[in-house]
Amino acid sequence: MINKFVGEHLIPGIIGDNCIFLSFILTFLSFISYTYYNRYVSRILYIINCLLTYIAILCLGYIMYNNYFEYYYVWAHTSKYAPYYYNIASIWEGQEGSFILWIFWESVLGLIIMYFYPKWEKKMMLLILISSLMLKSMILGINFWGVKIGSSPFTLLRDIKFTNNNPGLDYLSNIFDGQGLNILLKNYWMIIHPPTLFAGYAVMIMPYIFSLISLTTKNYKSSIKHAIIWSLISALVLGSGIIMGALWAYESLNFGGYWSWDPVENLSLIPWLVNIANLHILIILYKKQKAHLLTIIFSFISFLSVLYSSFMTKSGILENTSIHSFTNTGLSTQLIIYIIIILLGFLFILFKNKNNLLRNNNEDDLLSKDFWMLIGSLIIFVSSIQIFIATSIPIWNKVFNTNIAPPVDPIKSFNNIQMPIVCIALFVCSISQILDYNYKNIYKILNCTKNYYIIVCTIIVNIIFFYFNNQNLSFIHILLIFISLLNIITNSFFLFKTFLKTTKYNISINGSSIAHIGFGIMIIGIIISGTQKSIISRNNFQIDYNKNLTYKENVLLIKNIPVYSKEHCILYQYDYINNDKNYYKINIKTLYDNAVIEELNLYPSIIVDNNNIISFPAIYKSFNKDIYTYVSIIPNEEELYTEFCQTKLSIGDVYRYNNMKFSLLNTIYEDIKNAQNINSLKLCLKIINNNVEYYAYPLIIYKDNHLLTVPYLIPELDIKIYVNKEKSTDDYFHFSFMNKKNVKNNWIVLKAIIFPYISLFWIGNLIMLLGFLISIFNKIKNGIF
Repeated sequence: MINKFVGEHLIPGIIGDNCIFLSFILTFLSFISYTYYNRYVSRILYIINCLLTYIAILCLGYIMYNNYFEYYYVWAHTSKYAPYYYNIASIWEGQEGSFILWIFWESVLGLIIMYFYPKWEKKMMLLILISSLMLKSMILGINFWGVKIGSSPFTLLRDIKFTNNNPGLDYLSNIFDGQGLNILLKNYWMIIHPPTLFAGYAVMIMPYIFSLISLTTKNYKSSIKHAIIWSLISALVLGSGIIMGALWAYESLNFGGYWSWDPVENLSLIPWLVNIANLHILIILYKKQKAHLLTIIFSFISFLSVLYSSFMTKSGILENTSIHSFTNTGLSTQLIIYIIIILLGFLFILFKNKNNLLRNNNEDDLLSKDFWMLIGSLIIFVSSIQIFIATSIPIWNKVFNTNIAPPVDPIKSFNNIQMPIVCIALFVCSISQILDYNYKNIYKILNCTKNYYIIVCTIIVNIIFFYFNNQNLSFIHILLIFISLLNIITNSFFLFKTFLKTTKYNISINGSSIAHIGFGIMIIGIIISGTQKSIISRNNFQIDYNKNLTYKENVLLIKNIPVYSKEHCILYQYDYINNDKNYYKINIKTLYDNAVIEELNLYPSIIVDNNNIISFPAIYKSFNKDIYTYVSIIPNEEELYTEFCQTKLSIGDVYRYNNMKFSLLNTIYEDIKNAQNINSLKLCLKIINNNVEYYAYPLIIYKDNHLLTVPYLIPELDIKIYVNKEKSTDDYFHFSFMNKKNVKNNWIVLKAIIFPYISLFWIGNLIMLLGFLISIFNKIKNGIF
């Protein structure tokens, strides 16, 4: 095939596209083969399918690493000036890339099933292959009888961008750079958070598969045992992904925290919560052969909630309510079909095998461990239901044509409902450890625990009285701290008691107790850091800087003039530019009786993008407190830049000013996709300064018969280029060139917050994940595989 367009690299795209298509076909053939259970043929087909999938992923990584902007996905997500690791990580910035991550992890699960579970391979692989078929259909990018199926990451730029006009044979000469990674995504968490999160999404299918195995094969004990370990793996992997996302938000976003009850955050939490509830019911089923139907339903809901989360984030429904969601690219219909197929398939299997359900006719004893574990599971499920209902308001409005408004203050709204639920869950965690699956005598229990609980409660009450007495905590906060401490001490005693029973040759650590301890520490960290945080950037002058800012919490800092509060002194010393960020050195001193007891320097930064400030926090971290700072306002453009020259240029013209040379290379007309009555004209200028070339792309935007202009900043030169639309004509464009004033910014507005003992939140999370990990190792040690 001879390529008539100059400079295109079509080979990797052709290979990648064909590998995806062939992989889809082989997945289907493998499904047919497994249906008739020709294991040898099925395995060969599946392994080849996996190899083709990995080749397609390598092709995508190759074109993104090399910035082949002839591919739309590469142009939309990479930049030739970005570090290579960000360009590789850009694979999962878009919808197609996130599906590829999911497909990759699911293919690994298929190989694990072949190796470790040959006994149930047919039934398990059929479910994996159905899921894989649906996911691969999302990235096919083919037209079948006029219906587009999926969106391929190897689609060419000219097939999308130049829909209404001829791109020209050498159109790539006009594409100097891609749009690059979103500024907020340029973070090391972008490299590891999405792969971990989607690994968790993929693994969520395994507990569901094993719950169905227990139903269809009647091999209850063994299949439930495997379901437990995969539920633990799901809790560990997806939980790790969620915590990484919280850390990312805390370190990179300026809302002053790690969790904002954003819809996309909630949708990642719901599957994890349902899985935790299901994990406890699985343990009950394994120990007591009861609640079989409930665990099948919960395992299905946890898997279904992953699909629902994908639909909500990728359909565009949350576009106006979440900063994390994707815009709609036409895949929402396929996602709905996927959900419907999975739902109908589950109902069919459940109805067909309803007689195989384990039934326990014994009455539940109120003093048995399994009863309280079941209560705890239902409480966690109620928590997920509340989050699901509140988060799904946009879809309720769309389906039922209503106009229900989401909570004005989501953090307060969710916290008020979730805190009582967490109280009950913590209480159940603390008392369930002292119970046994066969305890029936209340006097025996009371006799064994009365002294123990007197000691525990005395310790807790004293801690709360001495430390939190003057902290103005509400009743629910005090109750949460009390029950969290009760949970920590109870599980610690149980852990110590279990440890004493082991020998030095057979040391056994109870993973569930460690996870419960971590949960309690995490809740204490949330309560203390959330309720006792203090704003040290108090605005004593009560200047209302901006209607979007709380003026009492943002302080005006004039360079080299300290601002004092009761216990702190804040000083803005200087600013500097590094790469594309402007950093501000902030000196903070902690005072006691007018003496400095602590001094530190922080460097919050900003990027000015299209006249909008994107602020990046700087955080001082220690065990007992974090000091969190970010710049909320800087001087206006008029105060920062001044015009140094102006000229009019036609295409090909050159203008010289001192040692700089400006030339207008060309203009690029763009019909903006998915935007109504909006298009733009991009002007490409080349600037040569001291023999170094720079490129600038100011815009003229046409919107509903109005002209808007967007300037372009060249950070290396501190030059901003404007197009004067009033003075421009069809024959030439009038440009204004502005540079930064010699006097740097002499003031900023800063917000600074102290979060006491927020480290307990992160430590608690790590301990909880460690508990899951220890439980997994214990299961492996006991011969789970």
